Amino acid sequence: HIHPPAIIQNLLPFDMTVEAEDGSLHSFTLKPGDTQELYSINLSHPPALFITVPEEEMCGRINLPPDLPEEITFIIGKGHSKVALSILHEDLGYHRLSVYCSFWMINKTGLHLEYKDDRSGNVFKHPPNKKILLLSCEDKKQCKIHLLNHTKRGSRTEWSRAFSLQAVGTSGHVSSKLSETCTYQFGVGVQLAKFTLSKLVVITPYYLLVNQTNIDLHVLEEKGEDVIIPKGDLIPFWPLKDTNRILLRIENENSVLFNYKTSDSIVLKLKTEPTALCVEVQETGSTNVITISSYFEGCTPVRIINLFPNLTLMFRQDVNRESLPWYSVKSGETIMYTWDDPTANRSLKWGLKGTKVSKSLDVTKDGQGSFNIDVEPGGTMSFMPSLGPSRFGGTGHFPSLTSPSSSNEMWLSVESKERLSESLVSVEDRGRRIPHTHNKPTTRGHWKSFIDELQRVVVFTNEEGVIDRIKAADGVAKNMIEISLSIRSIGLSLVDNNRKREVAYIGVTQSGVIWQVARRRGHWKTLNNTVIALLEEAYLKNQKDLRHKDLCVNLETMKMFTPLNGALRRTRYEGVELRAGVSKKDFSVQAKIGYVQIDNQLPFSVYPQMLYPLPPPPTVASTLEPKPFVEASVIIRRTDQPNVNHFKYVHVLVQKMAVNVDLGFVLSLLDLFSLSDSSSLLEAQYVENDIEFTGQTLQKIILPTTADEAVKRNFFDVLHLSPIKITLSFNIRSVGRHKLDKEQSVGDRFLQLFLHSLGVILTSVQEAEMSFSLFHLEYIAVTWSKLIDLFIKHYRTQGLVQIHTIILGLDVLGNPVNIVRGVVAGTFDLFYEPIKGSVLGPEEFAEGLGIGLKSFFGGTVGGLTGAGARITGAFGDVFAKLTFDDDFIDRRQQEKVKSNKLGSKFGGFFKNVAEGVTGVVVQPLKGIKEEGAFGLLKGTGRGLVGLLVRPAGGLIDLTSGTLQFVTRKTKVGDVDIVQIRPPRFIGKDGVVTPYYPNKAIGFALLNETDEGKYTDKDFYLDHIQISDKPNFLIVTDKRYLVIEQKTLTDGWKSTQKLHFRHFAYEAIRGDNNVYITTDQAARGSKASQISLSSESLAEEVKEIVNKGYKIYEEFK
Repeated sequence: HIHPPAIIQNLLPFDMTVEAEDGSLHSFTLKPGDTQELYSINLSHPPALFITVPEEEMCGRINLPPDLPEEITFIIGKGHSKVALSILHEDLGYHRLSVYCSFWMINKTGLHLEYKDDRSGNVFKHPPNKKILLLSCEDKKQCKIHLLNHTKRGSRTEWSRAFSLQAVGTSGHVSSKLSETCTYQFGVGVQLAKFTLSKLVVITPYYLLVNQTNIDLHVLEEKGEDVIIPKGDLIPFWPLKDTNRILLRIENENSVLFNYKTSDSIVLKLKTEPTALCVEVQETGSTNVITISSYFEGCTPVRIINLFPNLTLMFRQDVNRESLPWYSVKSGETIMYTWDDPTANRSLKWGLKGTKVSKSLDVTKDGQGSFNIDVEPGGTMSFMPSLGPSRFGGTGHFPSLTSPSSSNEMWLSVESKERLSESLVSVEDRGRRIPHTHNKPTTRGHWKSFIDELQRVVVFTNEEGVIDRIKAADGVAKNMIEISLSIRSIGLSLVDNNRKREVAYIGVTQSGVIWQVARRRGHWKTLNNTVIALLEEAYLKNQKDLRHKDLCVNLETMKMFTPLNGALRRTRYEGVELRAGVSKKDFSVQAKIGYVQIDNQLPFSVYPQMLYPLPPPPTVASTLEPKPFVEASVIIRRTDQPNVNHFKYVHVLVQKMAVNVDLGFVLSLLDLFSLSDSSSLLEAQYVENDIEFTGQTLQKIILPTTADEAVKRNFFDVLHLSPIKITLSFNIRSVGRHKLDKEQSVGDRFLQLFLHSLGVILTSVQEAEMSFSLFHLEYIAVTWSKLIDLFIKHYRTQGLVQIHTIILGLDVLGNPVNIVRGVVAGTFDLFYEPIKGSVLGPEEFAEGLGIGLKSFFGGTVGGLTGAGARITGAFGDVFAKLTFDDDFIDRRQQEKVKSNKLGSKFGGFFKNVAEGVTGVVVQPLKGIKEEGAFGLLKGTGRGLVGLLVRPAGGLIDLTSGTLQFVTRKTKVGDVDIVQIRPPRFIGKDGVVTPYYPNKAIGFALLNETDEGKYTDKDFYLDHIQISDKPNFLIVTDKRYLVIEQKTLTDGWKSTQKLHFRHFAYEAIRGDNNVYITTDQAARGSKASQISLSSESLAEEVKEIVNKGYKIYEEFK
């Protein structure tokens, strides 16, 4: 490729003019996103450049140094409004210079805003007609600003508190005070520009009013002014009073007051058309949106149905306030009701006129009850004796709710007795009457609260059969159609074809062996772990019968007699099980995932497994049945309403898991999923898209969904997401990545910038326990956007709570969380297990005591030694960094995590001592080879420092490793997880072929030989096992190697090797030996002969070695 010396790109939202001070470049103008090739620039002595932004009336001068750094900052503008712009320099075979500004401020408030840099005090003025304002901070790492606004009446508010613009993806709100009773509140959202270098900061009003009706509406504060919302519009709402309540006005009629500061769904009743309006208050981090829509079926809080013959139902809101009205529902009638005071207690007080019945009812959830009806001879209501018939008549103070024609003030009263769904309630005999004889003054009444499509309904009746019919209709029916899908295992291989390597392997496989006993209707019950262990042991020993205490099983006929009676089967949870069903009333889906493991397939990874399930503690596992990793069940009620989704049951259960994150693995995933190379991230289209976003209306930014979403409701009877428990380990160092990738991608820089902002760069995190509490909702009607907002808010809050866990899990602190948890858990087990055992019998008590004592020892001793291992390991990290040897640091990180042998710790110590001594000579030679004379000085320094530091670091690592070994041996229930399969081998041509296990094993052996010495030098061709020791012969495109397993440390070492350049001609076989004639340089080397156990094996070795030699000769 032929490139110009440099290319400059404009990543500002405005046109930019560039010219050279010495005239070597003709003046040119770049539109946003455009590039200009600089053919005449002399980068050995680059000229000063003048950069002008005409639209902003800003100009700046920049001196380009001869040795261009990664980032250059310069100032444009003057006075308090000067802005620091940056130039990102990338060496891509040519010099790419991208001019950008750190922050684009987007003002969607309609007010004149001002921003003040917290560090420098510079003020940036942002009028409402200015779409984008460029802003920079003196403190780049912790950019904080203050905000104030000018009101439409000309007043000026006070500066807000300082808030940060650095955290991408966050949102919140800030306040700017005008007076003691008036505060302006703004929403602030920070997002990353599509070209990833700038941040877009969107300032919006915090309170927004949305009118989705077909009429204009007026909104009034409790003691404030009138605000008009045109139909179908969205407007900012700036409360002038420090109150929480507002009301709606239509044609001089006011609604009741309601709270607009907390999330809520309410219905406001009116005397004139429209008789009702629905209000949805949705509070997020940066906005509080009050949406007003027309009434739709199902939005009313409750529908009351009176099926009592000759009895009138009386009710009102259960608030201790005489001003709230009572309502009556005559026999066989129904009424829709909403709250008279939405800010008060939301329950009903009800009774039957002429009886002694008086009760309260929570109408927000399902329920039912029964009660006695004592009929008073006089027919008055004993629970409210002051109420007379005039209070409920059409001429009384409150309108009649039972006769639609009696008053035009009646609200949503329904006269028709058939309005309730016939499928739920059928009143067959309306002539029945409650007897009023003195011999039988008492009868029985019933009520039932349930959901009918989306409407909450409460039925009152004296017939128990009505309640039974409702319960039958509300239950789950038997499926008419069922579809089952079972997949034993699924493997997903993620391959980076550009770098010719497998990055990750995701395996969804079967669980361990489980035993189940048949129950009625084809259901199989999984037995607990104790019984499974007994059955499995007997099964593997080919026993015919098993009798253990109350367990009696015939394994020949596969039948259990006690404690349960039924057929037995030995099975596993499949990798994926799906079952879908359709009944007359419901759709149902059940899913199970048996076992999930994500393997890190990179050759220099610290954590070979990124994710895998963890077993339950052994103290409770014996009483539990094995569970699949993920279980989910969803039941959806069929409905005729297109805007209603009724979820009867949603339940998701996820088992505890370990998540081990290696920074190099994360960066490789970013490279894998990036659509193209880093230069494509800076295309002009991305800048145009960002500018287009800044021009969107407030309604499109805040309400990106369709306007009719307000009437689309999802009703959940039960939504339950189980607690999520994660054991998190994180290695901040990108181990070995410099070996695999010579240049740093844009994704690398931004991920590391993000981690720096979290402070995680201090040290790695080891086994920090993170627990996210369950997410549970019952009987709630929400839109999808509100549900997502509730979900995000819940887990964001939980995440903040878990920050202390991550901080206390840092290595340098020795993970005090694990110390406390280990001791507390151990003490709990000592008392828990014996108590459980004593319930089962004396033998179980003894077993429980044994487990309890072992767990106590593991918790206390293991917890304390584990802390010691981490603290000494952190000091070892410091000593390792003092060697300034990246290869040594990477190798040490891998050995810390992968090697569990005590012998390997001693081997590592002796190796450190040896390398410290030899490094005095090796390091200077290595420096000369890499960097010449300057490398000699660096290598000499590294060698001398290593002579002191490496033995000391080795001693610390030996101490840490020994303590870690003790921790593992005293830990109960610890499991060793191995890779599902070795990494895929990809040939030189980069073609991804079907997985071949033999090639993968050989490729893995090459990567682990001599500490990865040949990974980036040689290309694997073939291998063969040449002895039972085991010894292997590996052939690459440059040499052959005979390898054997190390004795003290993990890994493989070469015992014999020879480069193909020393071959005089092809290898030959003589009896059980393979002979190689070498050139003068290798003559007399023991590598010229390979001794084998048989002639056939020698022939195979000869063919493999000659294959490698021929390829070398062809391509050398």
